[in-house]
Amino acid sequence: MIMKKQILSLGLFVFIALMSKAQYKKASFFTKGGVVYELSGGMAFLPNTFGSKPLQISFSSALEANDKPGNYFFDFGLITKSKVQYNANYSTTSSSSVINGMLNEDRGSLLVSKIGYQYRFFNASQSQKFIPYLRLGFFSGFSFPVESESLRDKDGNDNIIDPDKIVGERNYFYGGHAGAGGTYYITEKFGVRVGLEYNLILGKSKQDYPGYSVVERFQSYPAAIIALRYRIPFE
Repeated sequence: MIMKKQILSLGLFVFIALMSKAQYKKASFFTKGGVVYELSGGMAFLPNTFGSKPLQISFSSALEANDKPGNYFFDFGLITKSKVQYNANYSTTSSSSVINGMLNEDRGSLLVSKIGYQYRFFNASQSQKFIPYLRLGFFSGFSFPVESESLRDKDGNDNIIDPDKIVGERNYFYGGHAGAGGTYYITEKFGVRVGLEYNLILGKSKQDYPGYSVVERFQSYPAAIIALRYRIPFE
């Protein structure tokens, strides 16, 4: 039932975003502009990560007006699998003594969607090669359950028992999104966008196990991205 609610929530978010985009395209506000498509990649700097930082891969679309500096954007992507690291007290199958040390566990991947408003410091009718921007919006994410057998210590040993901390089982995330950067237009239609962003994740995992501390799998994080951009003018 929980999984069903999470999928329905994410589906509703995507549906609202697509319907909003369709309505803006019909409006006279955008009749002199175009639609922009992007394919981006970058690094997500998730806190408490063990090993390599995960990659962020996204597909984005936006509506732009030639005579207006602002536009609405929609972004859908994936943050690749990684491991979350935390300090805990635990024992092992070979020793009953309590050990204090670093443990790590699979974090899994995260489907991410973002919708919001982007302000360009020059509108598209001005012949600017480089156009800086600021953006603000909403963030939503959905992760898949991971195998509990992935628990390891810093040396890769998996004979861990009775840790006093557990990784939260929360799978649905929401919050805010902010970013800044710039687009360099190689031609009128093709460009490259580089940017920094911050995704604020709100809420905490539900505590289902009294006596244990909960470690969040996903927390608020910054990211650096680079995107290939293609703009199609409206007729």
